[in-house]
Amino acid sequence: VKSSDRLAQSPACLIAPSFGPDRRLERILAAHGHLKSASKPILEVNPSHALVTTLAARFKSDADKGLVEDAAWLLYDEARLMDGDAPADAAAFAARLTRVLTKAAG
Repeated sequence: VKSSDRLAQSPACLIAPSFGPDRRLERILAAHGHLKSASKPILEVNPSHALVTTLAARFKSDADKGLVEDAAWLLYDEARLMDGDAPADAAAFAARLTRVLTKAAG
């Protein structure tokens, strides 16, 4: 995880490691069998985004830790979606999303 000073509207995104191939190039190489192992992406977080500041405040205040954890995982899954990937675990993603939406509606 890395703090971002370049994200303006997004709460987070995935980026390639400093000396790794671009994420799109890596996918192309993997699709053609030219990539032996994929590098782990870095989650870059916008510390001034309202979602990130709210989650940080809730975490510090010992508010509903389950909600904060679910929201943090959803933030990561959102970054994966924006990067063109599916959530790593679709069932867990759906369960987290349902829990968060239920609490928000509630």
